[in-house]
Amino acid sequence: MKNTLYTLVFLTLSVAGQEEPPSTKFLGHIVGETLDQWLVASHMDQAEICGKHDRRDKRMDFKQVCSVLGSVRAGQPGNITTDKVQWFFANGKVSEALIVKIVGFDTTTEEQIAFLTEVYGKPSRYDTVKNSNLAGGTWNTVDVAWDLPDGARIVAKETLSTGGILGLSRTLFIGASSRESLATTKQTTTNPYK
Repeated sequence: MKNTLYTLVFLTLSVAGQEEPPSTKFLGHIVGETLDQWLVASHMDQAEICGKHDRRDKRMDFKQVCSVLGSVRAGQPGNITTDKVQWFFANGKVSEALIVKIVGFDTTTEEQIAFLTEVYGKPSRYDTVKNSNLAGGTWNTVDVAWDLPDGARIVAKETLSTGGILGLSRTLFIGASSRESLATTKQTTTNPYK
């Protein structure tokens, strides 16, 4: 009985002494932050956005953004694009964020991966994907992920596309997902072949 009591006290103290891992930051925001925290970090004011505006004010589609903010505040999913970042909300919190980089003009994939590694440490996954076309051309793209202590994940996925005025271009999709978003995705993924 005495040993069991000591074990219980030791386990209680061990768990009580553990701290939560630091929250993952992405582009100046906390992955999983509330709508109010997101608004403050984005230097936005919902009352100002939803107020009256001169029709010539083209900073954003105020009506549409106001509607999305209202839906998100009510717990509905929604997304808002700011400065080339698409923010996804679920249950009143940032669930995911996505930024798209066209590589080759002002940056390279290697440079972006180095920046991410500087912030998040060594990737938990780094895959090089070999691609080819019917003409025999081959090229590599990368798929990199950082699984973080708070359960969030950062992903950088490179793609190659043809067409348009650029011809052949590389695009790097960099995204952040909250622990809650990853858990929901895992729960809702079903086998479509059953």
